[in-house]
Amino acid sequence: MKKSHALILLAVLTACLASLAACSSDRPRTPETDTAAPASDPASPAATPTEAPTEAPTEAPTEAPTEAETLSMEDKAAALREALNSAEDSMTLSVFGGSEADPAAFSFLTDEIDALEKKGKMVSFIFVDVESGCGMAYNCGKKWTSQSTIKAPYLTSVLIDDPDVLARERALYKAVITVSDNDAYEELRDRYGDKPFKTFCTASGVPLRHAKDLYPRSITVRDMAKLWTNMYVFLNTTEHTQYVSWFTGTAFSCIYQGLGDKYKVQTKAGWESGTDEDSPYGTPAPRFVDGDPENDETATNDTGVIYAGDHPYILALFTNLQSDPASLIPLVQAIDEAHTALTE
Repeated sequence: MKKSHALILLAVLTACLASLAACSSDRPRTPETDTAAPASDPASPAATPTEAPTEAPTEAPTEAPTEAETLSMEDKAAALREALNSAEDSMTLSVFGGSEADPAAFSFLTDEIDALEKKGKMVSFIFVDVESGCGMAYNCGKKWTSQSTIKAPYLTSVLIDDPDVLARERALYKAVITVSDNDAYEELRDRYGDKPFKTFCTASGVPLRHAKDLYPRSITVRDMAKLWTNMYVFLNTTEHTQYVSWFTGTAFSCIYQGLGDKYKVQTKAGWESGTDEDSPYGTPAPRFVDGDPENDETATNDTGVIYAGDHPYILALFTNLQSDPASLIPLVQAIDEAHTALTE
């Protein structure tokens, strides 16, 4: 080999060795030798490009998904209905769905129920946590008139059956969901009948008799919560995003009034002021006299989904208060507090 060639080769080898040494000093340590770095402070400035590692650190193996994570939305809804079916029908507060919580520990909730009952009011409610299936119930087997809570599952059933219905009936749909327009609801019932709702009721595991009347007269909060298990699936999978948006801020919703500043909620309320003469709001336009026009009962009902962080839950609440959602805010907030305690 010529001397000049040897000198060139020696220079190349020297440069390579220097480069390898530099890479070795910049390479992040492996998980076996590295100590855990403190969690980054969101307020701290971002690292400069020179501080970023040249190679991604080795990732820890991920845990296998739990059974709940692998369930389809429909399977999850079915599991929630099974949990709802297990709720005790009692005039005392009870827990279900595998929870071992002591109902006696929720005196803040029973105090709100007692306060209403001492005024001669009746209350039924049930809620179920979407992720865990745990829930709580009170008087969940009592039969009530649904009032306008039934409008949400009915309209959803028609939309499932005919995805193009919104293109034809957008104005009527919006009026029914947002302000509970009775005339618009009756017009849609006349056009589309009971068949889609019968299918929806069957899929939700509730009696078919609820599909026959404009306002079912023998429905329980358990039945309403079961209908909302499939409402939850639809609202979180449909491409009809405008329809979904109408469920936030709906009229007379005590859930929205009590929790809307804290969480995203999707609700549909129902209310009844008795006869028009007894209405605390005077004699409103007929389409705003909500509830069953064939009776003079009073009611303030609400149903929906509360998106409480990682633990959304379905709530159905029926009372005989006279069109008074504001008076139910303390009860709704106590229910939310109980849900938080139940899922911690």
